[in-house]
Amino acid sequence: MYKVMLAEDNKFALAHFVNMIKWEDFGFTLVSSAIDGIEAWEEFCKYSPDLVITDVQMPGLSGIEFAGKIKEKRQDTVVIFLSSYDEFDYARSAIDLNVREYILKQELDCALLEKKLREIKEDMDKKKEKQNKVLTSHIRTLFQTEIEELDDIYFSEYEENEYACLIFEQDHVPEFLSGKSGVYEKEADYKELIPRLKERTDGRMLLFRVSCFQWICLLSQESSSEQTGRFIQKLLYEEYNLSFSVYFLGENLSLWQCRQEYEKSKYIFEQRYFEGMKVFMFSDMYEKPEMCRKMQKIKGEDLFSGEETDIAEKIDGLFRPVLYSYDFEYFKELVTGILTAIENIVPGDKIKEIYNEEILYLCTVKRIIRWIKSKCKLAEEYISPKAVSDYYVLQAAEDFIYKEYGNPFLSVEDVAKKAGVSVNWLNDLFKKEQKETAGKFLTKVRMEKTKELLENGESKMREIASKTGYNSASYWAKVFKKTYGLSPQEYYEKMKRGK
Repeated sequence: MYKVMLAEDNKFALAHFVNMIKWEDFGFTLVSSAIDGIEAWEEFCKYSPDLVITDVQMPGLSGIEFAGKIKEKRQDTVVIFLSSYDEFDYARSAIDLNVREYILKQELDCALLEKKLREIKEDMDKKKEKQNKVLTSHIRTLFQTEIEELDDIYFSEYEENEYACLIFEQDHVPEFLSGKSGVYEKEADYKELIPRLKERTDGRMLLFRVSCFQWICLLSQESSSEQTGRFIQKLLYEEYNLSFSVYFLGENLSLWQCRQEYEKSKYIFEQRYFEGMKVFMFSDMYEKPEMCRKMQKIKGEDLFSGEETDIAEKIDGLFRPVLYSYDFEYFKELVTGILTAIENIVPGDKIKEIYNEEILYLCTVKRIIRWIKSKCKLAEEYISPKAVSDYYVLQAAEDFIYKEYGNPFLSVEDVAKKAGVSVNWLNDLFKKEQKETAGKFLTKVRMEKTKELLENGESKMREIASKTGYNSASYWAKVFKKTYGLSPQEYYEKMKRGK
C-alpha cells in the first residue's frame, strides 16, 4: 500500500474527501488529514507519505509553500493541488514544484479521483519496480562480495535509507555432513516463492537469495520488522511446508551497516543448529563462542572398547563441552572424527547403511548426536573382537611409523613392540591389509617423504637422507633409484626443470 495524506482548510470539504472513496481499493492507505498548512507539514514529516493531495490556499502555510518544502525533503512524493476557479492559474504558476495534477474542486468527484489514483499507482509501481531492480543489483553485489573488497563510498547514495535487516535460512543438514555423506537437501524454489511472498506483504520489502538456502530481507522502517519476519516464517511453513529460521540482525541500519552486521553475525547461522528448527533469533542476544580445548584425535578403541552400554555415555561425554559452549567448529570436528572411526571399522559394502536418506533429517545438533549414537551401535554389530583388535594394531603400527620414520634406528621389532604384538603377527597383518611386510611399508614411507622433500626444493642430499632415517646417503640413494628409477639428484633436477 502507498501512503496518502490530505490537507484542506475547510473541515467539511476535508471530511468529504476523506470518505469519498475506499482508498485501500486503489492501493493507498490514508495515513493523515490536516486542516492547515502547519499541521500538514508536521504530519508529512511524521508519516512521509507517497502521495499528498493538498488545497492551494491554507492558513499558516500555503499549498505552494507546502509543496516546496515537500520537494526539498522527499522528491519522490507525488503532489496533487486542489484549487478553486480563481486559484487555478495561480496554482499552475508553480511549475517548478513538479506538481503531478491540478484539479478543480468543483470538478472533483469519485470517478475522477479514482481515475487519477489508478494512473498514479501505475506510475508509482513502474518507478518502484525500476528502482528495486537497480537497488537489488547493488545489494546483491554488497552481500555476495567479500567485505574486504567492497568500497563503502560506492553505496553512500543509499545511506539516507534505513532498514531492518533479517536473514531467512532454510533449515538444512550442515554442509560438512552433506559433503561427507553425498546426500544433499533440496533447496526451496526461491524463484517462485519470493515473488509470492512479496505479494503477501505490504510491498515495502526487499527479499532476494544471497546464497544456497539463505535469503536477505530488508524492510523499510515503516514496517513492523519482527512481525513481518514472523509472518513470512509462518507462511512458508503453513502454506509451503518449508521450515525456515530467521536471524534478526538489527533495525535503523543503512545498507552498509546491514552488510557489516551480516559479516559480524555469520557465526549465528551455525548457532541455529543448537537452538532447533523454525527459530527466530536476535543477533544481539548471542556472542561468538569461545573455542573449546584443542580436540584430540578420536580413536576407535576409545569408543568401542568396554561394555556396549558405555557407548552412549562416551558420546555424551565427548559432546558435553560442545553443548555448553555452542562451539560449532568443535562440534564438526567431533562428528567428523567419530564418523571416520566408524568408517574404518565398518566393511566398505556396509557404509551405505550409515549414509542414507535419514541424513536429511539431521538439521539440529541434538538430532545429529542421536544419529551418531545409532551409527556407533550399528558399527558394533558389524565387527568382531578380533577385527577390532587387528584394526587397532595396524592403526597403532602405522601411526608409529609415520611419527618415527626419521629415526635411523627404528626397526620392525620396535614397531611390533609399540603395537603390542609379535613381529610375525605384525608382518602377517601388514601382508593381509597392505599387501607388504611392515619393513617394506616403513621403506615406502621413507621414500615418499624423500620425494616430498625433493619436490619442495630441498637439494642437500645428505640432509634429506638423514631426515628420512638413513645414516648412509649412498644406500639411501640406491633404495630411491630402485623405487623410482632415478637417483635423488636426477629426480631433483627433473623437478627443477619442470618448474
